[in-house]
Amino acid sequence: MTGGAMRIPFWFLVGLFIVALMAAFEAAPRLLLLGPGGPRPGSLLDNGSLGMAELAGMLEQAGASLGVGVEPPRDWSGPIVYLIAGPMSCSSADAAALAEIINRIAESGRVVGLVVASSGNYSCGRLVAAAVAGSAPVTLEQAPGLYLVLPGGPVRGPFVLYAPDRVEPVTAWRPVAVATGMSRDRLPGVLALETPLGVRIVYIPDWPVFSNALVRAEKQAGLDPSQGFMGLFAYAAGGSLRDVLVLQPTVFLPQPKTPSGIILQPGVALARAAEEYAKAEQTLYQRLIYNPFAVLVAAMVAAAVYYVASLGPGDRGVASTREKPSEAEAAPRAASLEEALAALQEATRIALGASPASVAVDDRMLRRLAAAAGVDPASARKALIAAETGKPPRLGRGRVRDTALALVEALASWAATGRSRNEPKAG
Repeated sequence: MTGGAMRIPFWFLVGLFIVALMAAFEAAPRLLLLGPGGPRPGSLLDNGSLGMAELAGMLEQAGASLGVGVEPPRDWSGPIVYLIAGPMSCSSADAAALAEIINRIAESGRVVGLVVASSGNYSCGRLVAAAVAGSAPVTLEQAPGLYLVLPGGPVRGPFVLYAPDRVEPVTAWRPVAVATGMSRDRLPGVLALETPLGVRIVYIPDWPVFSNALVRAEKQAGLDPSQGFMGLFAYAAGGSLRDVLVLQPTVFLPQPKTPSGIILQPGVALARAAEEYAKAEQTLYQRLIYNPFAVLVAAMVAAAVYYVASLGPGDRGVASTREKPSEAEAAPRAASLEEALAALQEATRIALGASPASVAVDDRMLRRLAAAAGVDPASARKALIAAETGKPPRLGRGRVRDTALALVEALASWAATGRSRNEPKAG
C-alpha cells in the first residue's frame, strides 16, 4: 500500500485475462464455418469412401428429409432422428451438450430418436448414447470378420458388418440383431433402448457400417442393405420414415482437408485442451508420488518462478541500480595460453630488453628468472621458446600457460623494482 493505492501484481492481471478469454471461448459457438466449404468428410453429402452419400440416397427414397446441424428448424414438427456415425471429432463436453438438446426435444413431447454407429468405449457415438440413456454398451474387444444377421423384428434382411466390437449390454439395452462369424459364435450386433423420456436409441458397434465403401461392397456382392438400414432408422423414428428429419451434427465431423472452407472449433479445441491438461496433470502426479527427488526439484523450480514473478517494479529498480563491484573486487578472468605467451614476450622485451629466445639460451639468466618465478629452468625454457615461436606444444599446454604467467609476474616485479637494470643483458 503506497500513497493510499494498492498495487495490483502484473501476473494477477494476466491470470484474470486468461480466465476471461477461456470464458469467452466457452460461450462462443462450438463450430464456425467460414467460406463456401464443401461436403464434409464422413458426412451424408460426402461421396468418398468415408462418406455416407449411399445411405443418404436410401433415406431420401424412403421419404426422409436430410439435414446437417444440431437443432431442427423451428417450423419442423415431425419426428427427428440424429445420426452419429463415421469418423468423428468431439469431446465429452460436446457429447453432453448434444444429449441435453435431444432430451429437451423429447421433454417437449416431440418424437426424437438416435442412431449410433460407434467403435470403442471412448468414441463420440458412445459418449452421446451414454449421455442420453444414462449408460451405454461396454466394448469388450474387436471381433473382425463377422457379419450381421437380422432375424426379423423391427429390422429385416441381412447386411454386413466389417469389424464389429464385442459388446456387453447393460441395464435396459436389448439386442435386436445378432452378429455371427466363421466360428458360429453369436454376439449382439445391434442394440436398442428406449429412455424414460421416450428417446429410442439404436446402437451399432461398428463405425464404418454406413460408409460408402462398405455399402458399395455389399451391393456388388448381391446384398441389399437398404431394408436393414431403413429398419434401424424407422425403429428410432417410431414408425415410418415419411416426414422424418435425419440430422447429422456437424460438430462431430472432422475438419475438411480441402482449402475451400475454413473450420474454427474454439469450443472443441478448448475442451480438448482442458482434457489433455487434466490427463497430463494426473500422469505427473502419479510419477511424482513415487519420486521424492522429483517433488523436491519441482518445488524448487516453482519457488524460483514464483519469486521472479513476484518481483515488483520497485524491486527490479533496486536490483538494476545496485553499484557494480570495483575492479579489485572483480574476479580476474583466466588468461588463455596465447594471451600468456604474448604477455611473456612483451614482458621479456620490456624488463630485459631481449627476446624470449635469447633468454632461453642464456643459462645464467634463465636460472635467475626461473628461481624468481618459482619454476624449474626446463619449464621456463619451454615457455620462452613457445613465446618466441608462437607455437605452444600439443601436450602440457596448461602447464606452459601457468609457467608463462609466473615468468610474466617475475619480470613485472623486476621491472617495477629496477632490479633488471643490475641484471646482465641476455646474450
